[in-house]
Amino acid sequence: MESRNVSLWLCFALTSMVLGISLAQTWTPYKQRNNCGIKADFIIERQISGSLLVCVLICTKTGGCISVSWNAGTNSCLLSGHDTISEENDPTYRAYEMASGSVCASEVKFPVFMAKKTTYGTARYEMTYQDAEKRCAELGTSMATEDDVTQAQSLGLHYCDCGWLSNGRNALILSYYDGNCWGSFYTGPIYCDWALTDVWCKN
Repeated sequence: MESRNVSLWLCFALTSMVLGISLAQTWTPYKQRNNCGIKADFIIERQISGSLLVCVLICTKTGGCISVSWNAGTNSCLLSGHDTISEENDPTYRAYEMASGSVCASEVKFPVFMAKKTTYGTARYEMTYQDAEKRCAELGTSMATEDDVTQAQSLGLHYCDCGWLSNGRNALILSYYDGNCWGSFYTGPIYCDWALTDVWCKN
């Protein structure tokens, strides 16, 4: 009986490790708040999960879910389409309530996204500034500013691709030193100033 319990524990540990790796690839970074539960009106689904990581991973596979509340005592995983980690003075504070023993995690929404020349394109660096401006308009938005990408960097965005900005220059955004990318790191956009790149659009 004891060996069976050990085997089950090892199986759960390995599963959690694999799911943790999957999470790192699918939903990072995310914000976290302790003693936080989701109000009933904002719950889109209830699940059972053995850890916060598994709960978050379930959220990534559920359409419309951007945040969770997980309770270690009951293994209860609540999914929500509302941000549960807003500050108290934010209007979306109503999306969560205090709940002892529960932990909330919420996906970070970056103020920018990288766009290529076509929706399903895989090739890098095909756009001039004029192409880039048109591309963001096609996506229903406008080109990001230097302030936009700097804010995204402060939220943890790390993307080793150069993209046009509204100031007519192109840059990449790193949130930490990356020797495989640029070889230097500092706050704000790292300018490439190439003739053709992708584009940063407002999110």
